[in-house]
Amino acid sequence: MRELTIAVIGSGAAGTSAARTLVGLGFGGRILVIGETGRAPYNRTLVDKGLMTGLLTAEQMALPAVAGTERLLDTALGFDASASSIRLASGAELRFDAAIVATGSRPRLLETALPGLPEAIATGRVTTLHSTRDAEAIRGRLAVGPRRVTVLGAGLVGSEAASLLHEAGHQVTLVARSKVPLVPALGRAVAEQVADLHRGHVTTLFGRTAAAFKHHSDQVDLLLDDGRVIESDLVIVAHGTVASPPASEGLIVDDRLRAHGEASLYAAGGVAVLPFGDGRRLRIDHWDDAAAQGAHAARSLLHSLGQVDDPGPYRASSRFSIRLHGTTIAGAGVAVPGVVERAASYEPLITVFESTEGTPTGVVGVNAARQIQDWSTRLHRT
Repeated sequence: MRELTIAVIGSGAAGTSAARTLVGLGFGGRILVIGETGRAPYNRTLVDKGLMTGLLTAEQMALPAVAGTERLLDTALGFDASASSIRLASGAELRFDAAIVATGSRPRLLETALPGLPEAIATGRVTTLHSTRDAEAIRGRLAVGPRRVTVLGAGLVGSEAASLLHEAGHQVTLVARSKVPLVPALGRAVAEQVADLHRGHVTTLFGRTAAAFKHHSDQVDLLLDDGRVIESDLVIVAHGTVASPPASEGLIVDDRLRAHGEASLYAAGGVAVLPFGDGRRLRIDHWDDAAAQGAHAARSLLHSLGQVDDPGPYRASSRFSIRLHGTTIAGAGVAVPGVVERAASYEPLITVFESTEGTPTGVVGVNAARQIQDWSTRLHRT
């Protein structure tokens, strides 16, 4: 009997978890894990809090290869599900019997048409914060001492970066397009507390957008849409993420994480576009949920091969937390667009997100880690 090959395209949280699950459940065929050319996979949650701050090196963040699998660091440029093949950067083409796409995400960039942006990027004074290379560049730029840092974007990554840099002694300005950042992810009540936290520690310019850049030999000027100019030694762009190639638009999956219309193709992590009823779809891009999706996709795939029981529909319930200016924001699950937000507690502040049928899909709280852990077991139950 011919040996089956499962290709796991991506070697981060989702891909590593998928590979471990395939091995752990006893898949007896070939498991090929494909990562980026020349770059060992790493724990992306440590990019800012570990590598940017100098607490860790890139080597300490590396993810080891999964025993019982083959790791190939050769970037996947494209895949053809109908032909069951993957095209790699080296020019090689590999065949598979089934595949799990777990290529993750890449940073959402500023519009290149912004005046002065390409020149400012070329100086190294405008950068994203997503990869180990980004973090190492930021750490090097700030190593000389306290600097003026502007963070564009007050989502989870931008907020955490602003807090960490403030704690490290830098002068931080936090700019966000929204007047109350993070409402879609945390709900209004918690997001308003986070905004107040930022206002108490860093300079905040909410409801503002970048209009232009001008670089000098020793700084970069950021012009905002209201005409204000911010002089900075470094500008960090943290405007969220989009799905990574070769599935740049993301892969639409069903509730078993099977790619739409493809019997042998699954997706997990930041590249997967998940269904949430009533035609709503959402990408979830955080580490623990990516790992949970990877494991679920592997179980679903093995079920399709008749090797394990049906894992059922995927329901996001993984926990996450972020430390901002000495305060812990913790959550579990997800705030699906269109859900109802209600206060479950005010001391500590805990917000629960529920479907119109009353089923909780997510929860978030301020300094409430223990309560969030309890709530995570109740998600998706009526």
